[in-house]
Amino acid sequence: MPRSLRPLAHLWGRIGLRGRILLAFVLLMTVTALAYAWAVIRVVEFTEEELMTRGMTDESVRVEQVLARGRTPKLQDGWALYLDPVPGPAGDRWRETTVPPMPEAFREAHDGFSELLDPPAFLYKRTVVAGVIAVTLDQARFEAQEIWIMRFTWASVFVVLAVSLVVGGLLAAAVLSPIERLSWAVRRQVGAKKYVPLAADVSNDEVGQLARLCDRAMRELYEALDREKAFTRDVSHELRTPLTVIETSGELLSMADLSERERRHVERIRTNARAMGEMIDLFLELARTEGPALSTNRGAEATEVVDAVQEAWEPRARAKNLRLELFETAALPHRKGENLLEGKRFPARHLMTVLGNLVKNAVRYTEKGMVLVAVTDTGLAVADTGPGLGKDEAARIFDPMMRGAAARTQEEKKGASPVAPGNIRTEGLGLGLAIAMKVAERCGWGLTVADPEKWAEANPEAAAVLREASDGHIGAVFEIELVKVAKVERLDRKTEII
Repeated sequence: MPRSLRPLAHLWGRIGLRGRILLAFVLLMTVTALAYAWAVIRVVEFTEEELMTRGMTDESVRVEQVLARGRTPKLQDGWALYLDPVPGPAGDRWRETTVPPMPEAFREAHDGFSELLDPPAFLYKRTVVAGVIAVTLDQARFEAQEIWIMRFTWASVFVVLAVSLVVGGLLAAAVLSPIERLSWAVRRQVGAKKYVPLAADVSNDEVGQLARLCDRAMRELYEALDREKAFTRDVSHELRTPLTVIETSGELLSMADLSERERRHVERIRTNARAMGEMIDLFLELARTEGPALSTNRGAEATEVVDAVQEAWEPRARAKNLRLELFETAALPHRKGENLLEGKRFPARHLMTVLGNLVKNAVRYTEKGMVLVAVTDTGLAVADTGPGLGKDEAARIFDPMMRGAAARTQEEKKGASPVAPGNIRTEGLGLGLAIAMKVAERCGWGLTVADPEKWAEANPEAAAVLREASDGHIGAVFEIELVKVAKVERLDRKTEII
């Protein structure tokens, strides 16, 4: 679409369907009425010229015949005759009559029909042997009739416009009436806790077909949701029993006389069992159509969640000779702007799930350097010195089963083909980020992939720490926007103003 037409297209998109139908009908009728008015005006002008030419030609012939007999022609009211005789015997006969000579202004007019403006009159000139005959006809009477025709024509245009507004409104109401009833029925159906048949009269036209499709899609959606809830509920119930056994066994083992190394392993079992139980509760919440039950999910400040995630993943990072560090950009004294996270508490289990998945991926796919968790004015950021993400990968990284090039390369180095039958992926199925995105959306947070260079410009202190650990390289950067306040440009979505 041409750039000049984009504002009109945007304005057209903001008008409702009823307004579009009304506007289209009014425009159609207005264009038709204007075309009709233009045709009437052209016909009047053409008819006037043709009729006047014929009438005045006949009159000039009659005048010439009378003058040839040496007599002065008699004219009707409104008509006038002027002569411009040539020298010689033929012109002398005209000079013997009482017809006035031709005015100087008429001499400049061409032969044939023309209109005079001052005074308004029709002029017809014809050159014959004896000279030039000029016949004029007063235009006042014809001008009054022409003005009346013009006024009637334009009045008709405005009447058509007014009638089209009324008829267009009635037509739009009649066309949209079944669609509005269908819209009301669908809204009522969506608001129900379970599937209810579409409460609308279903006709056999296109709207009826749309109604049946909506009803079938809604029924299949509710059935799928019911199956998902039942499956999640049953699986969670079945998993709780072995988890309870593991937790109880771990508690009993911790009471025994164990070495320090054995006690650490037992505590690790208990910690992971508790985390697994919380994860099951989280999945149950995600399976519901309602938002998270924050009353059963203790709130915590963002830094507390970061500390817990760092404690959980620091041993794994240390085993790979990686640094896992916290960087609080919001706490820098020279940083301008209000720290919107200060004093705010967030659902701990949900935030730990989102942040934990990001840190897990960063530690897993970073071979050297560090993983940095930055606390900003409006949320958290996880940046690493790994291979990073391409633009195509960033656009799809939150899709289920989507694994980046770094994951596939790491798997190939370990000798496992991701497509060979019977092979088991050692590093995951590509569901962690999809789960993180689902949790973030449920909590109303923004989870995005940031452009490393632009993120470094906005957070120069944190970027300096990363570059120092990796010879100037910054890999992937994920941001969790807990408080949405700014215009941000992402790799995985268009620029938004929040």
